[in-house]
Amino acid sequence: MLVRRRIAQRPPCGAVSHGADQVQRPLAVRALGMRPHPQGLRGRWLGVALVGALALSCGDEGSWVGAGGSPGPGPDEVLVQSGDGTAYYIDRFEVTRKAYAAWLATNPYPGGQSAACAENDDLTPTCRWPPDDKEHHPVVCVDWCDALAYCRAFGKRLCGKIGGGANDYHDYRDPDLDQWYNACSAGGPNEYPYGTPFEPHTCNGGLHGRGTTAPVGSLPECRTDSGLLDMSGNIAEWKDACETDATSVAFNYCRLGGGTFRSGELRHLSCDSPGQDAFRTGHWDSIGFRCCRDTSDANPAGTGGNSGVGGASADGCNDCLGSSCGTQDDACLANEDCILIVDCVGRCFTSECVAECEGEHPAGVDDFRALFACFEDSCAAVCD
Repeated sequence: MLVRRRIAQRPPCGAVSHGADQVQRPLAVRALGMRPHPQGLRGRWLGVALVGALALSCGDEGSWVGAGGSPGPGPDEVLVQSGDGTAYYIDRFEVTRKAYAAWLATNPYPGGQSAACAENDDLTPTCRWPPDDKEHHPVVCVDWCDALAYCRAFGKRLCGKIGGGANDYHDYRDPDLDQWYNACSAGGPNEYPYGTPFEPHTCNGGLHGRGTTAPVGSLPECRTDSGLLDMSGNIAEWKDACETDATSVAFNYCRLGGGTFRSGELRHLSCDSPGQDAFRTGHWDSIGFRCCRDTSDANPAGTGGNSGVGGASADGCNDCLGSSCGTQDDACLANEDCILIVDCVGRCFTSECVAECEGEHPAGVDDFRALFACFEDSCAAVCD
């Protein structure tokens, strides 16, 4: 069974039935095992494996949003590769205010930072803080040093050079060198994370009309092929690619990726984001970050190993699904509406979206939920 990394989510909180009992605990799942439909329907990988608990939580209104509710890496990770095959992880979501607040609650010691950040003695955001009712929005008003300290606390780093270390300030649009740009552009060909041409309402840029930050992952179409969210608009993101020729390192400019909710120029919302940079020590209400991690690094708390998030073996998981849920799998594959729900849900990041997928294909709902219920009953432990 071939495996393709994709995101899926279970139906809305409590919607999956196990006989007379309803599932009450919030759980989202990652659809990994997608085997080809026997008739090759639209060439999609359709399917079956529902693997691993995703680091999402059920919000107050029942929406699945980027997590980070406990100390540890907030966003989930995606494995990407460069053109030469070098693999690394990058956070699926921008770091949320909730995740950053959880880290601050551990009283991280500001000492021991690099020479460029030696005077950074306060890691608290300087505005839009505390999170209040915006805890699922990206953290902002943190400088480059704050972002670096957060990433390092979880065995990660600010996205910089592929293979390790900082990227050169001038190599920000080279997919063979820049981790952030490579991940956003799918190795170079995509001008925007979702492809080309520009789509004004797909991401939270200046033309979208929101005028402020949005909860991470709340615009599910603003995604890369690999499942990274919000890499255009919402907030610009610090990168480990700074000047080295300024008189004082505090006045070095560091590259930013992705543009912001205020960005009206299309070039600023593109993956290469030309001209987007800021002082290393600056704090803005439209700049935040996400982290990267080299595959050779030790796994940070809450993430899995190189076999995928959660550390599950894809082959073992697929074997379990084939042996334990083969009947449900075959029923879904024989039901085009069930296949369409799986395909649709693969692009969802809210419970409302999942409900819409089911509503569009009602004839497939029973088979889809039966497959999910079998997965949770029989294979969750193997696939976790």
